Amino acid sequence: MEKLDEENCGPNGTKPLSFFRTNIKVIKSVYLDVEEREAIREELKNHFDTLLYHPVGNNLYCCFIKWRAVISKCRFTFLIRIVKDAYELRLRNNFDLHCMDDWKQKDDEPVRGYNRRYRQRLIELYPDFMNKLYRMTNNRSDEANFLRTEIVGNYIASLKNELVDIMPIFKRNEKSLEIVMETAEYYEKEWAERKKRR
Repeated sequence: MEKLDEENCGPNGTKPLSFFRTNIKVIKSVYLDVEEREAIREELKNHFDTLLYHPVGNNLYCCFIKWRAVISKCRFTFLIRIVKDAYELRLRNNFDLHCMDDWKQKDDEPVRGYNRRYRQRLIELYPDFMNKLYRMTNNRSDEANFLRTEIVGNYIASLKNELVDIMPIFKRNEKSLEIVMETAEYYEKEWAERKKRR
């Protein structure tokens, strides 16, 4: 199992989540049977306590300690699910859209490469964005729709001006990063063909 330390904390506390997931996979691969895990649940909780303790005061550890105290007699898997959900909620609530304002497509960078880089940076800031904000969903939550729209707006503003000038204006229901990124790739090809014809 992997221990958390100051070098692997990551931006906005997202690295602890990946270490959290890695350690859960290790536990589930060693103890395949749920009953076997539950028989040693206090021992597993103590292991997680040790793994998450450093760096001192990290948010994932604080979240783990809080929920372990609140639901002390619960099953190990239930505690892990609650802690993971609570921590992800905390990350979402602290997600700062303004840190994306200076993200720009480089002059010599193709859209596909920029899309890859943009998604990677977004994953670092918001680990679950692929499920929650990347694609269109039936979720009518104002918060999710606001974030989705703002992320799309930031992405479009970060593209090269000549590309933005030829792209269509997106309707509200089409505003998802997935659709806009695919559209940008298509219009980049169109723009390249126009330049060849001149």
